[in-house]
Amino acid sequence: QIIDQLKEIEAEGRVAVKLSPPDKLKGTEFDFNLDDGDVLNVPNKPEYVSVVGSVYSPSSYMYQKDKTVEYYLDRSGGPTNRADEDHIYVLKANGEVVSISSVKGWFSDFYDLRLKPGDTIVVPEDLERIPYLRLVKDVTDIVFKIATTAGVALSL
Repeated sequence: QIIDQLKEIEAEGRVAVKLSPPDKLKGTEFDFNLDDGDVLNVPNKPEYVSVVGSVYSPSSYMYQKDKTVEYYLDRSGGPTNRADEDHIYVLKANGEVVSISSVKGWFSDFYDLRLKPGDTIVVPEDLERIPYLRLVKDVTDIVFKIATTAGVALSL
């Protein structure tokens, strides 16, 4: 039953696409098809950059051309002592994600990444620093694995 229910669930969410006039996209790697019932929602261009998560003052700031991750993080007071600075990432307005680990190289630095309107900097909480959250995370992981195993076993 669980497997049948899972098969019936339709995925919802974002799909990162590059938009240009259709004649310029046709036949390129950015060409895509829309099926009956699909909806393409192109929101108005936002004029802000948001900083959320474990910073001193989560907020949105007016977009300023050529400003970087470091600039907007500084406006929010920077990461708190409970922030997981190794896993900060930027959720781009088009749905793509840029993380610290994905910006590598001798002359590239995540904090120097220039942002665009609608981008959001996400500073996650360091779950390892909060013992009860680590325990909840571990217990949740165990329960999920047991439920998944039981679901597979029942489907056989």
